[in-house]
Amino acid sequence: LTQAARYAEQADDHQRLGLVLENLSDALAAIDPTAAADAARTAAEHCRLVGDRMGLAIAVINLFQAFILLGDWDGADETLTQAVDHDGLSDIEVLTCNRGWLDALRGDASSALSVLTRLEGMRASEEVQDQAALFLIEALTAGARGQRGDTLTHARHALVHADALGMNG
Repeated sequence: LTQAARYAEQADDHQRLGLVLENLSDALAAIDPTAAADAARTAAEHCRLVGDRMGLAIAVINLFQAFILLGDWDGADETLTQAVDHDGLSDIEVLTCNRGWLDALRGDASSALSVLTRLEGMRASEEVQDQAALFLIEALTAGARGQRGDTLTHARHALVHADALGMNG
């Protein structure tokens, strides 16, 4: 992926470079979250240059997750806020889902519950990744509410789909 990024950069192909850096960020997340954040941040810049909204959303998700892994919840919050307020990605439901994850991690159960009610598209989706993300936010929200049994149930459902969530062992 590093070599592919070099080639895309030499070709001045911002679209391809954004895509390659998104993939590099995902691959690095489990072993080097700082490098994953750098790759995701750079991917987002290239996606912005070419107006690639979905590529930008993926880069933002990767950056958000790298910040969570690094324990930088303020950085995660700022990333989501910029994506919604400045990049116009408020219609990308998975970003809303990530907001709920962060709210739940911070112990704000009422905000996380509010997010859960707005994820209609993800609930209707048959995509494994969407279902896994919903189980995860439900587990985190139950945890924020102190509902240990529900937390465990939802977490088990999320773990069945660990590969879809990008959880690396």
